[in-house]
Order: sequence, then C-alpha cells, then structure tokens
Amino acid sequence: MAFKDAKPHLLSICKAVSSLHNLGIIHCDLKPDNMKVVHGPDGTETIKIFDFGFVKFMHEGEICTERCGPFNRLGTPNYMPIEQILSNTFDHRVDIYAVGTMMYQMLCGNLPFESTNPREVMDMQIRKMPEDPRTRRPDLNIPCGVNDIVMRALRKTREERFQTMDDMAESIDNWQA
Repeated sequence: MAFKDAKPHLLSICKAVSSLHNLGIIHCDLKPDNMKVVHGPDGTETIKIFDFGFVKFMHEGEICTERCGPFNRLGTPNYMPIEQILSNTFDHRVDIYAVGTMMYQMLCGNLPFESTNPREVMDMQIRKMPEDPRTRRPDLNIPCGVNDIVMRALRKTREERFQTMDDMAESIDNWQA
C-alpha cells in the first residue's frame, strides 16, 4: 500500500492508541485482527480497536513487571518487541512497536519477520533487526523519511523508539505523501 493511502489509517490508529495511553491503558496485543475500519455517518473512516484481553492499566512512567499469558508472555509474537517477548518489564512503548510493525506490513505487504513457528518469530524479534522497507521493497519507492519512521518504531531498545504515540503520529502527519 502506498504511504499516501496508508497515512489516514495510520493516523487513526495512532489517535486511538494515544487515547488508550492517555487513559493509562496499554493494549499489549495490537494487530490488524484487533482493529476494524468503521464508517461514520459522513463517510469518514475511523479505526476501532477491540480485544482487550491482555490490557494492562498503568500510570504515567510506570513499568509493568507482571508476567502473564501463554508461556508467561502476552500478545502475538509478530507484533511484540523484545521486552514483551522476554517477559521483562515493559510499558506503553510495546504498543508503539506494534503500530510500527503494522506500518511495515501496510507499506511492504509483509511482516518484518515471518515464520509459521511462533518461537522462530520470537527468536528473530530478539536477535535481528528487520530489513528496512526501502530495501525489502525497492519497487515501491518508499520515501526515506517514511522508512525512518517505521525503523524508529521498530528499534530493539524502547528508549530509541518514539516515546509517545503522539510523537509517532506527528512524524507520520508531517510527512507529505
């Protein structure tokens, strides 16, 4: 999908996730299967998020240390950053990583790491950086700035990612399609 087509959806996702974060909610399992495009009465499209089965309630600056879910993990391996996979402490930036993964998927047509084996995906998430979108899909002429947004959201270290969903949304919104 071209960035100009993905941009409105990405901004809607960022707005919805930011609203959750402002309420102290970390979704912990953001992925396309947990989102739906809803058409308003005026024809505008909005992204609605659902499946709050792994949600965590956090206060600003608080770090989650709870281990839960299957195999002491919560979430879907394809969309989980290293700290969530390893069941280390995590915060709202796990959702930023998941949105970065969805952005990658929208732009490239593939996930950053693919395998039918969830443990292989988790190992790749831990040990490898994804191939950047421009390299993976040179045929799509993905702009450098858009590529940089995706790769920043997918950084292994949460401190190197966007620090808030609003920061990511601003970067997406400022990029002219």
